[in-house]
This record gives sequence, C-alpha cells and structure tokens, in this order.
Amino acid sequence: MEPAIVESRVLPAPVAPETIDQVASRRTFLEHLLLKILYLSGPLTMTDWGNISCLGPLIIDELFRRLRSEQLCEVIGMVGDIRRVAITSQGRARAAEFMTLNQYAGPAPVLLEDYVRQVRIQTVRNLPIHPAAMKRAFEHLVLDDLTLTRLGTALASGGSIFLYGPTGAGKTTIAEALPRVLADDGVWIPHAVESDGHVIAVFDPIVHRRIERATSSKEDPRWVFCERPKSWLAANSPSRCSTCNSIRSPSSTQLLGR
Repeated sequence: MEPAIVESRVLPAPVAPETIDQVASRRTFLEHLLLKILYLSGPLTMTDWGNISCLGPLIIDELFRRLRSEQLCEVIGMVGDIRRVAITSQGRARAAEFMTLNQYAGPAPVLLEDYVRQVRIQTVRNLPIHPAAMKRAFEHLVLDDLTLTRLGTALASGGSIFLYGPTGAGKTTIAEALPRVLADDGVWIPHAVESDGHVIAVFDPIVHRRIERATSSKEDPRWVFCERPKSWLAANSPSRCSTCNSIRSPSSTQLLGR
C-alpha cells in the first residue's frame, strides 16, 4: 500500500559551515577530533579525512596546518594531487591522551543550539494533516469517520497518543498504521551533538531510516535526512486483563533524536 500523503513541506538542508567558528565553540575540540580519527584510522588522504569528519576542504586544510605546525601529523605522500597524512609519534601520544577523556572519533558534531533550532523548525506540531491522508493510511481497516477524526486530531496535536481497550480491539494495528500518515515527511538528524566539550551520538542507522536523495556541496554532511522517527510501547494491565498501547508522537521522540 502506498503511504498516505500529507501536505508537502520541503525542509531545506542545513547549510555547510564555512568557518571553524560555525562548527564548534572551540577550535581545539576539532583539532582533537581530527587527531583521534587519524590515530584510529591510520594514514588518510585529505579527502578521506574530510569525509570521515564531515568537514569541508577549507576547514580541514586549516586544521591540518595547525596540527602539522605542532608536529602532530605529517604528509607522507601524494595520491594524485591530494596529500596523504599520517600521525606522528608525538601526535600518537597526544591522541591516546585525548581518547582517555573522550573516545568519540566520528563526524564532527553540531552545536546544541543548532540542533534545538532545527528540531523546532521541523516539529510535527506545525504539519497540516488532512482527512484524505488519514483515510488513505487506514484504508486497510474498517474505521468510522469519527474515529479517524479523533486519531487525526490527536496526531496533529503533536502530543502523545494513548490507545486503550480489550485484547483484540485493534489497538496495535492502529498504532502501526498511524506513522504512515507521516511516511513522506522527512527530517534532518545530526550524527552527533556537542555541548561544552561533551558529545552525544544521535543518528543511529538501526533506528533511523535514511532517505536517499540527491545532495549538494552546499549541504552540511553532518546532518542525515531521515524518515520522521516514531516509537510505540505496548503494556499489559494485569488487574483488568486488558492491553493498552501508548504511542509517542514524532515530535516528542525527535527532541531526543530517536
């Protein structure tokens, strides 16, 4: 069955940073990150270094020059016209020290305030949901218009939805169908978030479903375009011998990056 269609809302991709200040609050944080990547990965070309860290060539080159001036890395050859870089013995000792403080060595994280701003932009609370979309998402079920209206209103509220009733009433089936209403609505999720030197990994390839799309060099690769996350929980009530399903709305789970 084709997913239900909500009103089209194209979320612009976050713009790639042009300066180090737009990436992190402290330059040293990025220097430590690049050195840890080199420490764990071994010699890398400047291009591969940028791909792993999700940083642009100008930012990578500026950080590389700083690390090389401190004799923490060096050029060991060329691959075509691209420099190949390796960590020095002094850099290896420094990287091992940094690893004891913070073991994260992946894509450069986004600032916490940038993450909060993006979450507010793509909240589900401002997403119109029409009756036609609800009917299409639930066309495989026999539900009256009043029930669909109530479900649609609850979904549009952006809050949690609580379904209750006896076993076999169809609560789980409804809970599984509700996300189809938002199936075509994608959101931007960062690989990780940084705040005051602490890194929180957000994007999880097991939980988040990446949406394949054409990319532009102007887009920030630290963000991944994914299907809107959703979660649901089933619980039993022994005292009443009934089952209830609690669905967390995409907006509430998005605040947690899940």
